[in-house]
Formats: sequence, C-alpha cells, structure tokens
Amino acid sequence: CVGLRDPARLTAALNTFRRSGWTMPRQCAMHTYATLIKAYGQSRQLNMAWKLWSDITCKKGLVPSEQLYGQMIDVLVTNEHLDDALVLFEEMKSTHQDHLSSQGFAVAYAMIIKGFAQRKECTRALQCYEDMKVHGTTVGLVVFNTLIDACSRVGDMDAAARLFRDMVDADCMPDLITYSTLIKGYCVRGELDQAMELFTCMRRKGIQPDAIVFNSLLDGCAKKQMPVLCEQVVHDMEEAGVTPSNYSASILIKLYGRCRDLDAAFRVINEMPRKYGFRPNAAVYTCLMSTCIASNRMDLAMDLRRRMIEEGTHLDEKTYSTLLRGALRTGSMEHCALLIHAALDQGGRRLLDEELVQGALLLIQRRRLWEERGRELFDRLREAGVGVHPPGDAQACPGRHHGGRPRTQGRHAAGDARPQRHRFATPKAVFY
Repeated sequence: CVGLRDPARLTAALNTFRRSGWTMPRQCAMHTYATLIKAYGQSRQLNMAWKLWSDITCKKGLVPSEQLYGQMIDVLVTNEHLDDALVLFEEMKSTHQDHLSSQGFAVAYAMIIKGFAQRKECTRALQCYEDMKVHGTTVGLVVFNTLIDACSRVGDMDAAARLFRDMVDADCMPDLITYSTLIKGYCVRGELDQAMELFTCMRRKGIQPDAIVFNSLLDGCAKKQMPVLCEQVVHDMEEAGVTPSNYSASILIKLYGRCRDLDAAFRVINEMPRKYGFRPNAAVYTCLMSTCIASNRMDLAMDLRRRMIEEGTHLDEKTYSTLLRGALRTGSMEHCALLIHAALDQGGRRLLDEELVQGALLLIQRRRLWEERGRELFDRLREAGVGVHPPGDAQACPGRHHGGRPRTQGRHAAGDARPQRHRFATPKAVFY
C-alpha cells in the first residue's frame, strides 16, 4: 500500500492491525519503523507516527538513524508541520554532527527546503542551500529544482538564474522541470527575451518542451500583445507534437481581447477545438464573453451563453458573474433577471455573487419596476439563501452597491426641478 500510494487501503490495513491487537516486535529494525512512520504519514495519522517515534526514542531508548530522522521529517513537512520538522532537524544535526555531508542529511535538507518553498519563505530555503554547501552535503536535482521554483514563485529571477548557473557548474544536468520553471518565471515577470533564450537552449540540448513550456511562452507573448509571435508558438507546438488545449485557447482569446480583435477571438473558439480535438470549457467561454462585453457586444456574450447550454457546458460562478457585470454595465434589467433566475435554476446561491445580485435589484428598483418584476425575484433569492435586501431599505442604498450614490443636499436636492440622474459604476468586465 505504501509503494502504491494508496492511502485509503493503507488506512484500512493499519486500522485492521490495531483492532487485531498487533504490536511492534521487540527486536524491530529501524527500517521497519521508518516504513510504518511513512505509512502513517501517507494516511494522515500523524499522532500514530509520533507514537512510533516515542516508542523508539523513549520506551526503547534507541538513537534514530539518519534515515529514520529523514523519514519523520518528510512526514512532518508533508503534513504541513514544518515547525516540528525544524525542531527534529536541529536534533538530527546535534545527534549526527559528524555526518552532515551524508545522503541522509541530503534527504533531510531537501525536505526542509521543500517546506520553506511551500510557505514561500525563499530566503530561509536559500539559507539551507548555503548550509549544504558549507557542510559539503550533495545538492541534487530535486533540491535545485525546488529552490528554483521557490525563487520563481516570489519573482526573484536573479536568484533563480544564480541557482541555474550553480547547477551547471556542479555538473547537475537541468531537466524539463528546471527549464519549465525558469521559462514560466521569466514569462510572469515579462522578461520574454530570457524565456525565449532558455527555450532555444533546452531544444538545442535535446530536451523536448511540454505543454507547460509552450503555454507559458504563449502567455508571455500574449501579455506583450504580440499576436504574430503567439501564432508562431502555436505552430511550434504542432511541430513538437504538443496539442493546444483549452488553456491555450483561453490565452489566445485574452490576447485578441486586449488587441480589440473580436473576430480573431471568435475564430479561436470556432476553429481550435475542432482542429485539435477538445471541447471548449466554461473558462474559454467566459474569456470570450469578457471580450464581447469589453467590445460593447453584450448580445454576443448572451449568444455564447445559449451556445454553452446547447453544447451541455455548465455555466459556473465566474461565467454568471461576468455576464451579470456586463448586464449591469449596459443597464439591461431583462438580462439581469434572466441570468439570476437561470443561476438559481441551475445551482442556487453558489453560482451568484451577492454584490452583483444586489446591484441588479437596485437597477430594477430604479426602473420603477420593483413590484412588477423585483419583488418576485427578491423573494426567490431570499428563499435560496442569497444575502440580499430590498433596495428601498436604508441599508441597501448607502452609496456603495455598484456606484449607487447618496442623495446630496446641494444643487440636486429634492427641491431641484431637474431630475436627478443615476449611474451605475459597475466593475469593468475582467478576463477570466
């Protein structure tokens, strides 16, 4: 079960052993303890792993081996108990201070670095790396990749580049994960030239790029609004035998949205899925809806909704939020009501953003159609558990729901003969 990483069966097996009264043999090897600690760690039974550790160190008075320390540290880090792992690691260094360069310490350092990386504590992860160099502990591929990923996630590409150079100097060959992590990091930072240089380097070394690499480059080119280069990346994907996906399509639609090329955005959804054999998902449709709304084509966005329904693609919360923002932006009470009723029919409150729904109710009230259209919608929303209130309440119109403004006492006070204008300052449609 441990080897197969099957936590469900592993948990059942361990529980069966306990119920049968099975106990650890008196003369049990460290390796057996390590295996059982690993098993309890995988099944999220951390208390049982600690119990075994206590049996070894307290009841039997044994000194844990480097491998056993490493396994317990691994379990603690994996179960997000990094602070406990650090305490144990300091104990390990004190107990086995003459073997800081061993493979056991290499494994323990790797797990501690992984824990810091998960918490985005890049500085502390790099300090562990420096300690490894001081003690002569071997820094392997996994550690280098973990450190590069930690630096890339916090945007420190200078540190990531230094690690890459150290990696090459140490004759540790970068792999696909190394290049993929660096390329994505540079693309996120907008350093497209560096990303392209690494892409060329990895291909020259015979490392085949995967979908993550190509999509990272595609996203980097899209953010720079470089449609020609994006098309070249897609062409390179085809030549490399990597099939563009829904994620690729979303990136291209965002690109053409930024370039205000609605026709090109529609070509993506009409041609790519058929050409590459995938079905457009909700994310792709939502990206295109945002592009339509930004181009003042709410009608096309609603047509896409109908297309999703016909194809059997469920609208999610982001899709409804995007459409509701568009309906509020265009002041379409009919679209607002249609979308809210449809969301309630499909999945209830989980598909609706309460602030946007409150804005829709305010729109209906301002059109003086509350009793005719708003009351029924409001009652249905409350029955579904959506936290809205009648827009006529003092709490509902304090001037903060989608641009509703408090009444002034100056030129536009009640005595002013000119009608007061109301405007909706709804959030701009954002790309999915």
